Amino acid sequence: MAARNELTPGLPALAEAMPGFEATIWYGLFAPAGTPEPVVSKLYAECAKYLAMPETRKKLADVGVMVAPLAPAEFGAFVRSEVVRWSAEVKAAGIQPQ
Repeated sequence: MAARNELTPGLPALAEAMPGFEATIWYGLFAPAGTPEPVVSKLYAECAKYLAMPETRKKLADVGVMVAPLAPAEFGAFVRSEVVRWSAEVKAAGIQPQ
């Protein structure tokens, strides 16, 4: 991560030891391509309500998960940027599909 994790503020961020390097683990909810926008919006709204609940946030924090929901369009852009970023890393490393 580029910044220290709020759940472990005493633990240095990876970027402190390796400037410019960033890698994170993230989780997301996907729907099939072509899912109607009202359905996607409803799913997002319900998930956002659940993730905003104090007991949910605590349970996730207890296992080291920081909650940072993204709206559907933001999440789509994030996923596309991850594909581009890691595709370049895979290519640079010479990794071949098996």
